[in-house]
Amino acid sequence: MARRQLSLRGLLHFLWDRAGFNRWYPRMQGKRSYAVVRKFLLHACEEVETKGLRLPERVFIPEAFLLDHAAEIAKRHREALSLLLSSESSLQFKMIIAIGELKDFKATPLGHRLVLKHLPECSFHLDERASKRMKKAFEPELLAWSARQVRLIAALLIYARQESWYQIESLALIMTSAEWIPLDHAYEKDLVAKLVDEQRAFIKPLRYEAQHGGGFPNFLLLDVGARPMALDIVSAFLSEAERTAKLSAIARRDPKGWAWDTADASAMARLPARAIATYGLGGPSQESVAQAR
Repeated sequence: MARRQLSLRGLLHFLWDRAGFNRWYPRMQGKRSYAVVRKFLLHACEEVETKGLRLPERVFIPEAFLLDHAAEIAKRHREALSLLLSSESSLQFKMIIAIGELKDFKATPLGHRLVLKHLPECSFHLDERASKRMKKAFEPELLAWSARQVRLIAALLIYARQESWYQIESLALIMTSAEWIPLDHAYEKDLVAKLVDEQRAFIKPLRYEAQHGGGFPNFLLLDVGARPMALDIVSAFLSEAERTAKLSAIARRDPKGWAWDTADASAMARLPARAIATYGLGGPSQESVAQAR
């Protein structure tokens, strides 16, 4: 594949896209457990090489925690993290990327400690300065997570400061719905809930390295005919730049899509009717998705 530079957020979007977790079809209901998500994320990693190493050699995703097998799982986790204690002089063996769902984020005398779900025996640490940068950069995500509105997925570039102390060099956080569908904003979860409840087929366009997602539809509805239909959400809490980009994108849609202004006190508008012919599991073509943007 072509060489490209990805931030940690871009990497999460790449893996979610390749694993298909930004897509939803009714038959997926009840079939997206953490173990399934982990399996397909690791498969997606197989396609990537960085600095001469395959990505699975640089990415650690904890196994699903099973009480009856806790000791064996913890042993495998220690073995995976032992790369950070390698005596090799090359720096490429001294850092790995840990990916998982955030379970805990607490202040410590030295900064903050992050704990990932399914990894109770391990914690990751941020110094005080990095903690302040994180809270400023990811304030909306942390607020939504604190209110238990969303899942919060973390990608942590880590190294071993000493044995059993894993320091975070840099990180990225993305929100997802209960179905593991990525979200740019917490209010998108309400539309996801409606789409899932009505058994609709849809896709979440991912912005990768774009500064914001204002120019993208929030979702694309896949079961309305030959072309996807853009679903847009306008919020009073969008930044000025994102709001301008969103309104401009809505005005350019051809054909016109569906839009919801969250400031409107009335109920969310009814979704477009489902067509008789719908997309299969492969989803729409790349060309039809691009035309809907």
